[in-house]
Amino acid sequence: MTEINYHNEPNRSDKTLIVRKEQPYNAEPTPGDLVKHFVTPEKYFFCRSHGPIPELNEATHRIYVEGLGIKDAPVSFSVQDLKDKLDQKNVMMAMQVIWGPGAVGNAIYTGCLLKDVLKAVGVDPSMGHNPRLHVAFESVELTEDDEKPYGASVPLSKAL
Repeated sequence: MTEINYHNEPNRSDKTLIVRKEQPYNAEPTPGDLVKHFVTPEKYFFCRSHGPIPELNEATHRIYVEGLGIKDAPVSFSVQDLKDKLDQKNVMMAMQVIWGPGAVGNAIYTGCLLKDVLKAVGVDPSMGHNPRLHVAFESVELTEDDEKPYGASVPLSKAL
């Protein structure tokens, strides 16, 4: 059994949020603060955690991609690979989790597109026509409930 350790959590004193839970940290802005800006400032952006914030070293952390349709799996990327080898895009989007009225934020995210990562590892775009196929994600963040990594998925058709 892995010990869930919250000793290295970041300082959040600069955030003006309503704290719903300290560990794992979950907080949201007041509705009044949320509607002040079209793009939500970081200090008003909700926080939704499933466990302690993982400590990652950008210089050594790797992202692994494996599964159906990927040639030479698993393929790994460093953070620098994702920045240097794939086009960087800015995407404005709203993000929301379902727990309260303040658990929504509008931000501009910068990075490579998932479809470009999938293309780089050899996923055939025609596979996106199969509605049963999904791209699954597994976080390095351990969940407090079952001490497994947090995960989610999106339909492959949406990712491509």
